[in-house]
Amino acid sequence: MTTQARITPTSVADVLSDHQWNTLLAIADAFVGTSTASTNPLEVNPSECPAFIELLSEALTIRLPPSSVKEMALFLSLVSGYTGYAFNGTSTYLYDLPRDQVEAIIQGWMQSRLAPIRTGAKAVGSIIRSMWIRTCPDLLPAIGHPGHIVPAPKDQGGEDLLGSARSAEFQGEQVQELITGVLVIGSGSGASSFTHSLVRNLKSQNWQSLISSPSNISDVLLLEKGSKRTPHPNGTPLTGDENEAFDSMMENGGVLISDEGAIQVVAGSTWGGGSRVNWSACLQTDRIVREEWTKHIMNDMGKTGEPHGRMFLGREWQDCMEHVEDQLGVQTPGPDDHNAANRTLIDGSRKLGYTVKAVPQNISGSFADHAKCGASCTIGCRGHAEVAEKKGKMSGCRAFLNPLLAEGDGPVVKGLDGFEVERVLLEGTPKRAVGVVGWAQRGPSRVKVVVRARVVVVSAGTLNSPAVLLRSGVKNPHLGYHLHLHPTVIVQSLWPQPVNPWEGTILTTVINEFANQDGKGHGVKLEAMCMLPALAQTYVPWTGSDAWRKRMQDFPRTMGHIVLCREEATGRVYVDGKGRERISYVTGKKEREWIRHGFEGIAKLLHAQGAEEIYTSGAGLPIWRRNGKHGDWADDQSFLDFLEAYRKSGFDIDRISFGSAHQMGTCRMSGAPRSGVVDVRGKVWGIEGLYVADASVFPSASGVNPMITTMAFGEWIGRRVVEGLVKGVEAEGVTQARL
Repeated sequence: MTTQARITPTSVADVLSDHQWNTLLAIADAFVGTSTASTNPLEVNPSECPAFIELLSEALTIRLPPSSVKEMALFLSLVSGYTGYAFNGTSTYLYDLPRDQVEAIIQGWMQSRLAPIRTGAKAVGSIIRSMWIRTCPDLLPAIGHPGHIVPAPKDQGGEDLLGSARSAEFQGEQVQELITGVLVIGSGSGASSFTHSLVRNLKSQNWQSLISSPSNISDVLLLEKGSKRTPHPNGTPLTGDENEAFDSMMENGGVLISDEGAIQVVAGSTWGGGSRVNWSACLQTDRIVREEWTKHIMNDMGKTGEPHGRMFLGREWQDCMEHVEDQLGVQTPGPDDHNAANRTLIDGSRKLGYTVKAVPQNISGSFADHAKCGASCTIGCRGHAEVAEKKGKMSGCRAFLNPLLAEGDGPVVKGLDGFEVERVLLEGTPKRAVGVVGWAQRGPSRVKVVVRARVVVVSAGTLNSPAVLLRSGVKNPHLGYHLHLHPTVIVQSLWPQPVNPWEGTILTTVINEFANQDGKGHGVKLEAMCMLPALAQTYVPWTGSDAWRKRMQDFPRTMGHIVLCREEATGRVYVDGKGRERISYVTGKKEREWIRHGFEGIAKLLHAQGAEEIYTSGAGLPIWRRNGKHGDWADDQSFLDFLEAYRKSGFDIDRISFGSAHQMGTCRMSGAPRSGVVDVRGKVWGIEGLYVADASVFPSASGVNPMITTMAFGEWIGRRVVEGLVKGVEAEGVTQARL
């Protein structure tokens, strides 16, 4: 059976020809489809699934970088037809060949000696599998997943903040205008902790005089691009549909890759940001990183007398981390609080002598209460179904923002979601931030809105904060650069018995055995991963459609772990001609070697614990299968050959699939503008009233899951902003007295 030729969707016609589109569908059917009619959801051809076609079309036209789409188009033209003879052994178009023959051709691409062919096959295959797993009808029951808990909807009432806006003229056009005291762009880890710190410290001052303005909405206003979700009082219900959740709660709909196609990035884009969708790991910044950051700051400051030059080694920085942990209700799991994947790390480390420790979590209630949420936490914690009992994950919006939104005394705090900031408004000489202009969602339409403010704090995350500043005309040679992503490789394993990987708290254990491979704190950590099917199963290796389906159906017996690298090499974020943020990043050679060491470490541990299969995702990579013996890994020649194969590959970019859930450093803090974007108070160099408070201010990679460090920066910068406001009012008072 061949893939039936189809008319290219109108939206796709600008980026792919009919020939390229039909070639792509033929490849999709060969990757995950079947040649025979079947009622099994895993045996439906993607080309016959409208939801798949819609999501793939959207990815090609909106989500993927234009450079990646152009490279894909070139690959599709190259491998089908006359030019494909050298790679396929036939000049027949792929969509005119039987599906089984196309599958055999793709298997050949995966083992090709030509890196561009392997790279193209890996990239196209990854996109196809990702889109298919998100849209395959009835996928969850087909792979043995019980489905996600869907909490009952809450009251959807709420204040219409735009109803308080007034009509105004802005640059020759009519807009809606809001006025506030302090404007915060974002609602994630940095924004939520900053706002809490700001309000708490304002209350100890005469705050009305510090942020006074003819406000028509609130004293503090947060603008969030994403949407509010329950348990926020005005949030829309959580969903059990993973595709819908990714589309509405993740940056770029969960389809975000670097220009080079070398790494896939996952970032939260919802009320609460990354803290709403992360894996609840609460790790403080390591000492070696704090020392590195201090050296970076002091190299510029010298002996200037700046009181905060050594902030990362001081008592106040530690107090900031401990304060946010207290607010989050952080608790450390006990021996019985680990799921199968985390227990495997603990028991395996004991056998191999690895350094391992429990990872504290920001959850309320007991670990048993939170266990039912499991992997679903990545699409919104299901523990919030019992909010009245204060169970579930304490995200930034729940721990820091919800109490402020409900308070009746002190500065009034409000949040507006569905607001996309175009740029910060800068006026005067020297420049001062006076607000923002952007677009707010109101019903089915978008409204242009100007928000005026005395202070603007950019907390839009490492990818969006530099984009906002670049669109605003901020000039700094470091803006958008020094991007760290903690490049990560997923290692999966198959077990003799069901391990139900969706159950239990996601990440409660970390192995630090390989965390310092260069004496400077660069290396890898080994952790358990979230086994949400839309995330984890995208990385199931492909050696053929039947084998892939079998591995998908073995999901209940599958475990997932990650090798997470604190890297030295960096990338950058920039804006394209349409003002959209883009990522340029390739995992460095040294980093790939460090990751390989970590991969060997976790593979040995999984072997020691009795795994039947061990594998990672990529093109033409070996899969280790136990031959029935249960001896030591060092005596297992098949396992040694498996490791040797990876040593020879060097974890090449064209073979291994890299991912990232941590983004840092694009507005890095520094002791002088020649070395970074913001000073030690979080203020943008050379611009008054403009601050940044999120993970983008990290001087380099944190080396640990960054939530606690990000929130500590928010707490720190909140304190500094209030100090600055007090000094400003005092200075104005002195000036008035002199007059």
